[in-house]
Order: sequence, then structure tokens, then C-alpha cells
Amino acid sequence: MKNKPERFPVPPDFDAPAPKEKAKCLFPPCENPAKARGLCASHYAGAFYHVQQKLMTWAELEAEGKALPSQRGGRRFSTWLLGAHSGKEST
Repeated sequence: MKNKPERFPVPPDFDAPAPKEKAKCLFPPCENPAKARGLCASHYAGAFYHVQQKLMTWAELEAEGKALPSQRGGRRFSTWLLGAHSGKEST
């Protein structure tokens, strides 16, 4: 049986970049990775609840350093999701 050549040979002088360290949740004692607005999934859910209840706004949380600005990726997802749900194709 023949040895197969490597599909993508790695040069001997190649130094792989160190993996990026995942950002941690902005809530001080939390060590979980940040998922949205600099918060882990559980703390984002709590902040989202308070914003939905109109107890605070995302702008207030951003000004206090308790949340990061939105990356605005959700609208595309919502359009895709709702388009698929209603039977419409989205591009």
C-alpha cells in the first residue's frame, strides 16, 4: 500500500498563529465567553429581559460599560428566518 502525499503540505518553517483568546463576559465575576454585546448567553438574556421590560435601554448599558454596541447581524438572520417560515426565499 502506497503512502498518500499530504494534500496541503505544511512548510517546515511555518509558525501557526496562536489561537485568539475568546472575550470574557463583561459581568465581573463571570468567566464565560462573550456571545452578544460582550455578555455571555445567560447575562445577555438577563439584560435583554430588562430592556424589554423598559427598565433600561441598550444605550444606557453601553454608556455605563455594561454592554457593547450591537453588531447588527440579527436583522439579516430575522429576514432569513421569517422568509423561510412564510415560504418566501430570501437572498
